[in-house]
Formats: sequence, structure tokens, C-alpha cells
Amino acid sequence: MLLSLPAAVLASMPTAALLVTASLSGLQVRGTDAFCREHRSTGGTFESDRQEVVLCEDNLDRLAINRSEVVRHELLHALQHRLKGGENLLPMGVLEPLIRHLLPDEETMAVLMLYPDVEKDSELEARLLSRMLPNGAIAALLLATGSSVSGTSGADGSDQTVATPGTDGPSRRSLSR
Repeated sequence: MLLSLPAAVLASMPTAALLVTASLSGLQVRGTDAFCREHRSTGGTFESDRQEVVLCEDNLDRLAINRSEVVRHELLHALQHRLKGGENLLPMGVLEPLIRHLLPDEETMAVLMLYPDVEKDSELEARLLSRMLPNGAIAALLLATGSSVSGTSGADGSDQTVATPGTDGPSRRSLSR
């Protein structure tokens, strides 16, 4: 199991393996769609209602955006949704000083000016954590919070599906430049 792998393996996990892990955890991962064509400054988006990460390949190429960072960023939005219903993973008392000291002021100001109020904190957190957490840590969290486990047996022997809490309602999160 991934959680028991040595730290060196978790720290050096390639982005392709992270994407495979995301798929194994119940997320759909796909390339450019209509959203990407309409939002040409966006590198990717997470759609909670479909548990789907969309990577805007053409935009990533045109804008020279780091693919690995976008993948981690969108997967962190998925974790925010799975663990906290779309809210921040870190308490504001921890998140605010990290943002203030570790994110460039220009980037922070751009998020504050461009994103709706309800998405600002989670967007800043995803940007911050996508640069701090290694792929292996994100993969371990994705597997631990997988969207469903099928084929488990209930007390009466019947098949049951156990869904992860906090997966109701549509939401679209995206990483823009």
C-alpha cells in the first residue's frame, strides 16, 4: 500500500504516477474541454460534481505553465472537497501567515482580485500547498479519501457501497494565471 512506502519514494513520485493514483482513488482525469477553450488563461479545473480534473493542455503549452504544479493544485482542490466539503484544509491562523510569507504578493493580489470571495482562501491554499507537498503525500491522501469502495459486505451480508462524505453539489475550481 502506498501509505507504507518509504519517504524517499513518496517524495520522488512522478506526476504520471500521481495521475494514475488519482484515477485509482475515484477521480476522472482528462484533457482539454470546452471550459479550457472559454478560459484561455486557465491551466486546469476541478469539477466536484463529477469528481473530475481537467487539464487544459493547449493553455498549459501556450502559457508555459508547469504541468506538475497544475496537477497537484487541482488534486488539492479535490482533497479540499473530499475532506472539508470544499473548504480550507488548514485553519486560517496557520494559512494566512504561510500565504503572507511564501506566496508572491502579485499572485496573492491576483487571486484576491479575480476570484469570487467564497473561493479566494481555498484557491490560495491550493496554490500554496501545491508547492509544498510532494506528489507522494498527495497520492497517499487521495487513496485514503477515495470516492467510493464497492463490493463491501454489510452486517447482513449484502453488497454495500461506501461513499466519501462531502461530495454533494457542483463546484468548479481552476488554476488561472
